[in-house]
Formats: sequence, C-alpha cells, structure tokens
Amino acid sequence: MSNTARDHLSESVHDVFLQYITDQLAAYEREVSASNLAPSTKQTYIEHPRRFARWLRGESIMLGTLPAADVAALAASQNLAETSRQ
Repeated sequence: MSNTARDHLSESVHDVFLQYITDQLAAYEREVSASNLAPSTKQTYIEHPRRFARWLRGESIMLGTLPAADVAALAASQNLAETSRQ
C-alpha cells in the first residue's frame, strides 16, 4: 500500500483510526439522509466521503465503478475527451 493512512501509522493505531472514521462516516450518512437536501445533493454528500474512506483503507477505486458522469467530468476537465478522439 502506498500513499494511504497506513503509511504513516502503526497497524494498531491504523485499525483504531479506520474504525473511528467508519463510525463517524455512518453517523454523517444518517444525518445527511435525514436532511431536507435534494436527493442528488445527498448522494454527492455521501459518495465523496465514502471514496475518501476507501482510499484511507488502501482500496483502489476501479474506473468501472465510478459513475459515468464523474468520468466524463474528469475527462472534460483534463481535455481528455478531445485528445482521445484525435
């Protein structure tokens, strides 16, 4: 694993840290879900912290698991859509 929380913490501290993050993320998701926010806003507010938590655990995020809109937005922001067509 590289560039993750594990790189900077002992294994036992890392495990406690991840459990704390998992618990806090669950509480955050419950709060967002119970809010009066628009469904798409709730989805965004929940999905991005989940991705961050996966990164902290050292889990890779496969391109195929990302929403197509996110991939398209990334490609557009990097001018990849135009480059790939040439």
